Amino acid sequence: LIIQDRDFLMALLRTVIIVVIVVPVEFLLGLGLAFLFLEKFPGKKFFHSLLLMPMMIVPAVAGFTFYMLFQGAGPINAILSKIFMTDVFIPWLTKSGWAMVSIMIVDIWEWTPLMFLILLSGLMSLPEDQINAAVILGASRWQQFHKVIFPLLKPVFTIALIIRGMEAVKIFDPIWIMTTGGPGTATESISVYMYKHGFKYLKWSWVSAGGILIMIIISIISIYALKPIKEREEQAA
Repeated sequence: LIIQDRDFLMALLRTVIIVVIVVPVEFLLGLGLAFLFLEKFPGKKFFHSLLLMPMMIVPAVAGFTFYMLFQGAGPINAILSKIFMTDVFIPWLTKSGWAMVSIMIVDIWEWTPLMFLILLSGLMSLPEDQINAAVILGASRWQQFHKVIFPLLKPVFTIALIIRGMEAVKIFDPIWIMTTGGPGTATESISVYMYKHGFKYLKWSWVSAGGILIMIIISIISIYALKPIKEREEQAA
């Protein structure tokens, strides 16, 4: 059985770790940027376009770009050496912990703009009268967010997290290009595991079973996550 395969379970665990870390980070960064771009400032349109560019780049290209940046003698270590004024050598792609960090950095860099776009759209759709009423009553920024903005945008937040979470589970290109799942199997996600077992070991039944299992898990999580939104719609009706 595939659920008794230690490599499969470890790949699943690594995928969960990646999703649990990158999705909240992308959400928080996207939310902060969305609030920032609600204000008017010089060059807003330019920076808005610049911020969305990583999302437009093919994941394989992003993976190769960061593969070059994270080389031992690459630009990242060189910049860090300049900043700290000493020789800095971080084995970004050759040590298991650093390899996972480098992959997460790529994912956060590429997909924070998606969170930003979704959350900015949600914030721009808020009714101004409720926000203005909170301001008149003397509510602080945190109180405005906690008492007004968060309840109104909770469905948007939930959908953004679910969409990004489902996409993060499928992470493949950056891992395959940067580390090929290595060193060893330290960065092997569930997608890399199934790719190897399908195209390298030709275990198609194994891959099919794994794919169905992952689909069931994601479906169950999504149903429970969307349940509060459905109940809210039923109450409103």
